[in-house]
Amino acid sequence: MMHSPFNFVPLSEEVFFPDWADKISHDIPFRDGRSGQLTVKLKAVTPIFVRNGHTREDKERKTEDYVTFSHTADGRYFIPATSVKGMVRNVLEIISFGKMSQINNKRYSMRDLHFNPYLEYFRTHTVHCGWMIVDWEKGEAIVEDHGTPGRIAADDIDEMLNLYGRNSLEQFMLNGDLRTERNRTAKYKYTNIVRNRSLHGRFVHLPQNNKVDTRSMVKPSPNGMPGTVVLTGQPGRRKPREGQRKASGKYFEFVFWDELKGKYLLNTKEENGLFSDFCFIYEDSEDWRYWRHQGRIPVFFTVENGKIQYLGLSYLFKLPFKKHLKEYLSQQHLTSQFDLADCIFGAIGTESLKGRVQFSNAFCLNPRVGEERAPYMGSPKPTYYPMYTRQVAGSEGRIYQRNPREGVKYKTFLDGDAKLRGWKRYPVRGQTAEIPPAAEGQDQNTSPFRPLEAGCEFCCVVRYHNLREEELAALVYALHVGDNCLYSLGFCKPYGYGLVELSIEGMEKTEIDRLRLVFEKMMESKIRGYQNTPQLNELRAMMTIARPSEPLTYLPDPKAFASLKKIEEDRARRIYYGEYLRNYSELIGWTQGASPSSGGANRVAPPTTSRPQRAPQKEVLQEAVVSFCDRGRVKAKLPNGQSFQVDMNGRQEKLKVGTRIKVKVIHRGGTIYLLFQSRC
Repeated sequence: MMHSPFNFVPLSEEVFFPDWADKISHDIPFRDGRSGQLTVKLKAVTPIFVRNGHTREDKERKTEDYVTFSHTADGRYFIPATSVKGMVRNVLEIISFGKMSQINNKRYSMRDLHFNPYLEYFRTHTVHCGWMIVDWEKGEAIVEDHGTPGRIAADDIDEMLNLYGRNSLEQFMLNGDLRTERNRTAKYKYTNIVRNRSLHGRFVHLPQNNKVDTRSMVKPSPNGMPGTVVLTGQPGRRKPREGQRKASGKYFEFVFWDELKGKYLLNTKEENGLFSDFCFIYEDSEDWRYWRHQGRIPVFFTVENGKIQYLGLSYLFKLPFKKHLKEYLSQQHLTSQFDLADCIFGAIGTESLKGRVQFSNAFCLNPRVGEERAPYMGSPKPTYYPMYTRQVAGSEGRIYQRNPREGVKYKTFLDGDAKLRGWKRYPVRGQTAEIPPAAEGQDQNTSPFRPLEAGCEFCCVVRYHNLREEELAALVYALHVGDNCLYSLGFCKPYGYGLVELSIEGMEKTEIDRLRLVFEKMMESKIRGYQNTPQLNELRAMMTIARPSEPLTYLPDPKAFASLKKIEEDRARRIYYGEYLRNYSELIGWTQGASPSSGGANRVAPPTTSRPQRAPQKEVLQEAVVSFCDRGRVKAKLPNGQSFQVDMNGRQEKLKVGTRIKVKVIHRGGTIYLLFQSRC
């Protein structure tokens, strides 16, 4: 089962735009305009940590300013006003069916050698090679086209450069230490293996014997054509052929020929242009940081209609998505019209609007500093389509099933009709999870911090000016979605930190109740069946504490992300299967339309008395035998012979096929889950 500490509130195609947006003024009051202030208290239910800005040097050196909670010069701890405002605005955007406007508009990419649509692109397009020379001052880059590259084996490069034994390129590919990202780069090969040796030489084409891979193979020869060997990254070790098992893993590098076929000019300053997309895609690449200062940058690219279509730093480069991120939103999310959150908090863009609500810093009333933690904060990026892309459960609206896996035919951002999953949120939990040690080679992804302990209280003032009654009602509703609904704020939310309870002061409870009903009545008139919409259902589910055993952990190994999205193909029906992240309400059995009940001195009663209901569930502790184990993915066979995937519950156990384990067999809603308990 795919699980994650985050999930999504689905996007609505329909956006609510207030009809009074063009009448908002700071000088001319609404007839029902109201001004005043609210006092909002925030109580930390779990330890909380918020930074108030830091430099790149602070982050790299893990300085005291980086580790310490946001504080004033005299040592008073506080949550910055922008953090509180951002938390409340996000909730208001969801409950008011607002635009998803607060996202970047970058073009992301994917490199997935197990996904046919990705490979199909390279089967149907010729990959060129060449050198890119960037003039940063002029704002232009010239890409020299040197035709299609040749492929050269590692042992031929070793012979050409007189590299032998443990220092050879071949031995590095076979036995090198590739546990860290740094060692898997082209930069490592250039600086630690090739060093200052010349990679220019002459090469001849070898006879073509492979009917599947028709790329040109070459080897050094004094009678050949001149060219330069270009090294690229090493994703994993080379495994030589053994018996019936074919060789696997990278063993070949590339030759760029001296002959110039043509040139292309790129504008480096064009916003969302080809070059800016390239720089964004490779901004975290060690190789890009290395090459951009070398004068000539080796690139691979494809050409369409006489222009470069895409380019990258490897032969099978990161393939950009068809659109920039915002272009996957429906048209209503892209309009410049103001939604309710814009009207209240303001907006900056083609049309700007000054906000009429201001938050003060929230100062801590009873600070207690906790012990330092250093969590691993790796997470899948928006390119991880099983989580971030809306998946459709089969052409007939159902999930195709192949025991023991079930899944969907994947939609990715390579599809023009793909859609974003929704608003990303971290479901709240009653207590923090144990922070596991970073996986080997992932130390750079740890972020030390020193939180304030649970029970600490903060207080801020919310000032509002000339808000219409419906707008004030929306603000009040966003500050209290319902009883038992808690908010997430600050750092380390994946492990349950930053869970806060909000309470409103400075306004009578009867007035709060009335305003909430005003908001609900307004939304019901705009969105049919508002209280039972998937948007409110998922939001309330994620703001209400679930049991600690619910799937709110990262996958145990970063490699598991790749393993879980490996697809299986039913060749007869031409359907692709893959696991994906289900809606949170489905994972925990939350009933559609459930609404938390009322209670508390400053809590507001929702319009119904229904309580969250969970689907009937049975749990049995049984022994099982591991039947499959690879890259963090485990399957086990029960005594009745049925085999199911095991949720390791965040545990990192070195299991083998045949190992006997104890699992909690969970029957929920007709589905069976195995939750790992211990070894037998």
